[in-house]
Amino acid sequence: MREGLVLLQLRAEWTHLGGTWSTPGGAIDSHESAVDAALREAAEENAIPAEAVRVIDIFPSVAHPDWTYHFVLGTLRVDVEPTAANNESEAVAWLLPD
Repeated sequence: MREGLVLLQLRAEWTHLGGTWSTPGGAIDSHESAVDAALREAAEENAIPAEAVRVIDIFPSVAHPDWTYHFVLGTLRVDVEPTAANNESEAVAWLLPD
């Protein structure tokens, strides 16, 4: 496993803030919690199965008047090799937090 590292994805150019590195993420569907959405997005964008993730905490922070960002922090229960699983990610990498 990648102890001490953070998984980031390179956003595809056509996406919001394309060409930048960020955590996997996306919009919450009307029937989902923030945690459910985070797990779904990690699976869709980076091929990380929900059952492989142990959620540690959730940090909401209002960054815009029209929406709220929720940062869901988790660790892997098992060793999983993430990939750029759809066209929203150009690359993924395990990086030091700084």
